[in-house]
Amino acid sequence: ENCFDGKLKMENGMPVTLKEDRGYHGFGMKSMQRVAEKYGGEMNVTANGNKFNLDILIPLKGKNVADN
Repeated sequence: ENCFDGKLKMENGMPVTLKEDRGYHGFGMKSMQRVAEKYGGEMNVTANGNKFNLDILIPLKGKNVADN
C-alpha cells in the first residue's frame, strides 16, 4: 500500500510514472511482476482514493493451504 497525490494513470495493469524523467522510473514494479510470473504467481495493482495497493500472489508448490 502506498499513497500518491493527484491521479494514477494505469497502462497494462501497471501505474505509469508522471515524472519528467520517465526512463528512470518503474523498473522495480516491472521486476516484481517478472519474479511473480517466473514462480507461477501474479501481481495486481489497484487504486482506491489516494492509495494504491500492490498484491503479489505466489502459489506454494507441493503444499496444500490446509497444511499450514
